[in-house]
Amino acid sequence: MGAVMAAHVISAQMTTRDWRTVVDQQVVPGFNRELFISQRASIPDLDAESRATGKYSGFSIREYREESATVQLLVKSPEGMQLATSVSLRWSDGDWKIEPAADGSLHWGMSVMQTSGGFVTWDD
Repeated sequence: MGAVMAAHVISAQMTTRDWRTVVDQQVVPGFNRELFISQRASIPDLDAESRATGKYSGFSIREYREESATVQLLVKSPEGMQLATSVSLRWSDGDWKIEPAADGSLHWGMSVMQTSGGFVTWDD
């Protein structure tokens, strides 16, 4: 469950003004992290009140090993659509951290879901 919580919490913090601190502490170091930092730095920070955001509504564990995991997150968009995206995580320095893809992205495989079947859903 720690990998699931890390996928939710770390991803959500990437839209805050403290994203850089979060990256330094909760994203696996290396070239892919540096690529993410350079891409994210080009996006202006927005106040929480000024942006429409989705709401995490569930998860599915796609792969789990002692040192790595892939978690699929279910997100309800502000328009009411259900979207799914995957996050890769690695156990590093005693904690679950997001492992960026080779292109620097922190999540991949965004798709529209017709139902929440196959996901453990969070209660409202």
